[in-house]
Amino acid sequence: RNKTNGELTFARGEDDSIQPLLRDFHPNRTPEEVLRAGAFGGTYFRPISSAVTNVEYSSSSVLNDTVQPEWIFGLNASTRLISSTYRKSVNKFGVKCGGSLGMWESSGWIANSDPY
Repeated sequence: RNKTNGELTFARGEDDSIQPLLRDFHPNRTPEEVLRAGAFGGTYFRPISSAVTNVEYSSSSVLNDTVQPEWIFGLNASTRLISSTYRKSVNKFGVKCGGSLGMWESSGWIANSDPY
């Protein structure tokens, strides 16, 4: 987050094809803010079997590989990050929202480079 204007920016990493998409991507929350607000009812980093990559992912390896420790410091991982059960009470707004992994995959919103 830019300290002057609050704008969020993202590096494209090694995937050059994503650069055009980033020009139109203007999120209003950081990943840490999303996780602390109880995104996906605490299920975001649950174990998954991806139909896109044909790989089974474990919560611990994905958390270690993709999340900066300070983003989740102090959070109860079992209820706020890696639960297999959606909990409305974890969501900041107390509601169930979002679709299943299968819905996201069949809509083309999940890529090999980012299976979660």
